[in-house]
Amino acid sequence: MRTLLFTLLSTIAPIAEAATPTARELDAAIQRTTSGGYWGAALVVRDGETLLSRGYGDADYAGTPNTPDTLFEIASVSKQFTATAVLHLVQEGRLSLDTTLADLYPNRVGDYRDVTVEQLLSHTSGLDPLGGVPYDSEIERDAFIERALSRPPVSTPGQNYAYSNVGYALLAAIVESVTGQSFEDYAREHLFAAAGLDDTGFVNEPQLDRTRVATRLSLAPETSTSADWYYGWGYRGMGGVVTTLNDLARWSQALRTATILTKRWRAELFHPRSTGDALGWEV
Repeated sequence: MRTLLFTLLSTIAPIAEAATPTARELDAAIQRTTSGGYWGAALVVRDGETLLSRGYGDADYAGTPNTPDTLFEIASVSKQFTATAVLHLVQEGRLSLDTTLADLYPNRVGDYRDVTVEQLLSHTSGLDPLGGVPYDSEIERDAFIERALSRPPVSTPGQNYAYSNVGYALLAAIVESVTGQSFEDYAREHLFAAAGLDDTGFVNEPQLDRTRVATRLSLAPETSTSADWYYGWGYRGMGGVVTTLNDLARWSQALRTATILTKRWRAELFHPRSTGDALGWEV
């Protein structure tokens, strides 16, 4: 992928005088296509070079401006980290793309015994979305796995593409089952630290810098932010990563090198399947 464009929910601030001509063109395109109403942040990286990295509008009701160091919760863009964590385990020989749910959970799988890790990653597992739980659910991991696998498939596994949040939560559970670590600890150790993502973490973690968080939404009885929201098995694996544009630029660079994945497994990460989607990415 030559260009990665991350856009996060984001009134236009004037572009810096020192910006390059390319940055000015990109900024003008954002203003033109959003009628000057874009809010949040935009990052454009091409061939390892950051062409645009800037915030738009305010991060909170106090008028703090969004910047490349503002912390956003990136919702389903988090799935790329889950996919990379799984492929890292494949690279280490602790999983394979052909590993089935019967291999992992022989006493629980029912109709899903032949579903593979690759099918979960590519949204072709056939899992019933009603096997998921609300974001604020306090369900524990094993009970979540039981619930996710207890409902019959909505399609024959491997045949149809159906975007699956449940499947990505199940992938996070698989990371924990295989490693004996929490999903978050594995991601911090093998992804974030390896790529130099010093500001990146997960919703509700105490080490996140609350002075730099974006307000997520004003919800009664209080305002929620990117760092403090719902986070459990109703969101783990499918969302919940909190990060900055500057860290996403570092992550982009890490995915172009062997920092985390070798050339072989980077190719798998970005290789479109029959659905046109790769693993955790639209390509």
